[in-house]
Amino acid sequence: NVLFTAMKAAAEKSNCTAYNHVEHKGFFRNFLLRYSYANDQIMAMLITNAVKSDRDKAFMEYYRNEFSKLLGENDTLLHGINATNSPVDIQEINLIKGSGFITEKILDIEYRISPQSFFQTNSSHLNGFISKIIEMAEIKREDTVWDLYCGAGSITLPASRQCDNIYGIELIEIAVSDAK
Repeated sequence: NVLFTAMKAAAEKSNCTAYNHVEHKGFFRNFLLRYSYANDQIMAMLITNAVKSDRDKAFMEYYRNEFSKLLGENDTLLHGINATNSPVDIQEINLIKGSGFITEKILDIEYRISPQSFFQTNSSHLNGFISKIIEMAEIKREDTVWDLYCGAGSITLPASRQCDNIYGIELIEIAVSDAK
């Protein structure tokens, strides 16, 4: 909440425009926050249109120098640029502070989570949730398991303990790298 409040106040003060998905104009697109319960880490990524105006440049200077001070030493701060009409396409990710990812631990497996990787948002509930999925699947050692749309492997990796053959299928390459 502190980070959202600070971002909102800074954005309003900057007079930069919010992105309009109908007109395909504006600077601010999204603000992504992820939190690792296991490691008390935050990942923050501001996603904007291309930086063009002096206002945009001034805001990015604030974001790099001042906003980064709100984060801890193990946190990650990123800037993503989406200069397309797509609401989700990010052409460039710039690391401002930290490692560029966070790590989470679920069922004694440590996961690397990059900003574009899919991972369940309620990590505090995942131990029970994933355990229940695996229990209900009744996976046997001789089964071949396919985890479609596996993201960073939150189901694939713990399910692999139950069978000899498992395939995690994912379109997002960085999520596959994170799962590996």
